[in-house]
Amino acid sequence: MADGVSQPGPGATAREILRSAQDDKRFAQDDTMAEGVTQSGPGATAREILRFAQDDKRSAQDDKRFAQDDTMAEGVTQPGIGATEVADETTSRLDEEDTGKTPQQAATSADGSTTPSTVIWTPGFMVIFALTLTMGLSAESVLTQGWTSHYYAGQWVLMGHVAVIFSCFIAIMIVTRSWWLRVGTIFGCTWAIFTGINLVVSFYQLDPGSPIPAYLNAIISCALLGAYICLSTEHTPLTAWDSWFFRFALIIGTSGVLLSYFIKPPVVRSVSIIESAAAAAAVVFCVLVWWLRPSCWKAQPGPTFLFGVMPAFILLLSVTSLGRGATNLYLSQVALLSVILGTMRILQGELKRR
Repeated sequence: MADGVSQPGPGATAREILRSAQDDKRFAQDDTMAEGVTQSGPGATAREILRFAQDDKRSAQDDKRFAQDDTMAEGVTQPGIGATEVADETTSRLDEEDTGKTPQQAATSADGSTTPSTVIWTPGFMVIFALTLTMGLSAESVLTQGWTSHYYAGQWVLMGHVAVIFSCFIAIMIVTRSWWLRVGTIFGCTWAIFTGINLVVSFYQLDPGSPIPAYLNAIISCALLGAYICLSTEHTPLTAWDSWFFRFALIIGTSGVLLSYFIKPPVVRSVSIIESAAAAAAVVFCVLVWWLRPSCWKAQPGPTFLFGVMPAFILLLSVTSLGRGATNLYLSQVALLSVILGTMRILQGELKRR
């Protein structure tokens, strides 16, 4: 019971005795709660004792919170051996994550300045393209040596290239959603089929006056021109120069074919002359439809160069002395390899656009 509390005298009434008992009970509860805290003086009232108990309780809570903060601070500033290992592992893991997520890292130069260094990732298509080019050129050299040693006919080597080109055109036809490319691949498949037929026919000795070679060359060249026009139109903005180019190409091509026919004496005029002239004009325009249009060089420079190589090589082999022997076979393979690389580039672009 708290000190200083008045006790009822012997002559107190029943109400005073009851009130005194209630006060004693309340003071006993307050004393129980205030146990272990700072005690007040001997003359303190019950209200002061209760206030002192509340203050002591609040102080104890503050001391407990400060003790927790001190414990956390000691764990950070002075870790033990186990904590050090955990911290090292956490730091190394965070460093690895930062290295994987950050493409740029700081590189210190000789003068001590820090410059950002960029991590360059090589796309998979570039690796495949480079491997196809290097291995293709090496394989073509070996195949040319085998033909020179009379192990096989050169037509089989060219037919293998044409079969790969045909497969690439089929793949583009399946993947693409563009009607220009689909029509272009149809022309390309037509070119591959008739090129294969022409290679098979070359195994046989035909009459020099037979019109079959002229027909085949006309179909092959016109199909290639159709494929090139469609492939060069897709994904390429049509400029004013492109419109004038196609107009001039139609006028000049038609005039050149008719001129080559009427310039011949009437005795030797035939349909074969028109077909041969049409084939030659188509091959020339196959080069110009890619290389003479700046919009093609800006929109798709890779296919522009690669597709223009084959007709350029065909013209080169037909007007110079290079079109003989092993050099002819090797350059013909290189021309077909350029078409393979060009179709690979278009196929990769269509796969990205899906």
